[in-house]
Amino acid sequence: MHSERAGRPLPWARRRAQLAKLAEKFRQIVYVRRKYALGGDAELHGTALVSDEPVTGRPQNFRKGAELCLLTIRPDGTVSNEVLVSRPEGMIRDPDLSHDGRTLAFAMRDSFNENEYVRRRLAIDRKRGEPTRGSGFPADFYDKLEGDDYHLYTLDLTTRALRQITFSDPGRCADFEPCWTSGGEIVFSSSRCEQVIPCHQTMAVNLYACRADGSGIRRLAADGGCTSHPHELPDGRILYTRYEYNDRSARLNQPLFTMNPDGTNQKEFYGNASKFPTSLLHFRPMPGAAKLLGIVSGHHVHQQGKLVELDPALGMEGDAGLVFIAGADYEEKGTVVKSHYNGDPRMTKPRFPDSLDFASQTGAQWQYPYPLEDGFLVSFLPEGTLAIKGSSGPHFGVYWQNRDGDRELLAHDPDWECVQAIPVRPRPKAFARSTRRPDPSAAFGVFDIRNVYESEVLAGVPTGTVKRLRVV
Repeated sequence: MHSERAGRPLPWARRRAQLAKLAEKFRQIVYVRRKYALGGDAELHGTALVSDEPVTGRPQNFRKGAELCLLTIRPDGTVSNEVLVSRPEGMIRDPDLSHDGRTLAFAMRDSFNENEYVRRRLAIDRKRGEPTRGSGFPADFYDKLEGDDYHLYTLDLTTRALRQITFSDPGRCADFEPCWTSGGEIVFSSSRCEQVIPCHQTMAVNLYACRADGSGIRRLAADGGCTSHPHELPDGRILYTRYEYNDRSARLNQPLFTMNPDGTNQKEFYGNASKFPTSLLHFRPMPGAAKLLGIVSGHHVHQQGKLVELDPALGMEGDAGLVFIAGADYEEKGTVVKSHYNGDPRMTKPRFPDSLDFASQTGAQWQYPYPLEDGFLVSFLPEGTLAIKGSSGPHFGVYWQNRDGDRELLAHDPDWECVQAIPVRPRPKAFARSTRRPDPSAAFGVFDIRNVYESEVLAGVPTGTVKRLRVV
């Protein structure tokens, strides 16, 4: 059989060649196979279905069960799959590999929070075909809760030794989204701050840090909303999504921020004064470039959206620095497209701000991109889905893809979401930043403030106009 047809490689020859290139860099991939796509039915916050949640809503696509899997690329272009950890009644999420390539950190729960009230409501809503909304429960609702929370675990990939490193102490809480730092610690999202976001009965999550064994837990940020999706930048800073709406819209502002691993020097990175994109999620640095790869999404939707490159050198607000990966633009032109939402009537005509909230949910959908030297690993759903994803499919699969839209399927299951793929290999440590432990007894803090006139928001405003600064 010839390996080419009309000048193009046959699909199997093309796949074998592309996977051989991947195997030169790494032979194995860790990913999660789970029964439903994370994200509540009304907001993006990662606290969906934690046991301390005032609203015990179950999204329409909710189903129990998850597996942490290891995919191995064979020389002939086929792949094999090994289940590392299985939780048929619980959930697994957010794998992150230590810099030496040996230890996985991830979040897991053995079961979901239920009691007689929840089960009764679930039975009623299943008949109605609606998501569960747990309002109006009796006063003893929390006393009777049964089930586990999200905790952080580590898994030694050599010995397969599994260890739980965080616990609900002293009260019930959820820890998830672990991110290894070059200093050997773990930054993670947690509801242990015991806050409720201002506009909904949903628990806020803030960023925390701990040692590799789970000891020394400390809060890094005190935000009224949610800080989530932490990832380390090459210069050692922690990149994260910040949902905060003091004196601004509660729907159209989930920008990117950065901080040092010790929580100091928190500042905006992109989109802090923008209506579009509504949410910047799952962003990671791209190798060898001062760019990021992530998704633009909405607010009242699942954690899915359109895949973009972000170059802050082109601008720090709106879509100035955004370029859609081929096929990811709203018109699905199939080529790399510079973002220009003001030129799209669907984004600017009536029903604003709903147009900004849901525009990213039409057509093909992406999640959790992991940039590589050549292309990236990504969770991809070419068929598209509803903004509030159902459980009947289709489901996300794990793909290798490049900027021009070429892709190869690596993992897919007709009954499971295959998501959050990361390569198994060592990676270089970031620039070492000194860690400064705050003094909790200090009566005053120190703030570093830049020249506020050196920003796009205040462009053209004469120096001296601003008389006061409000620190929120």
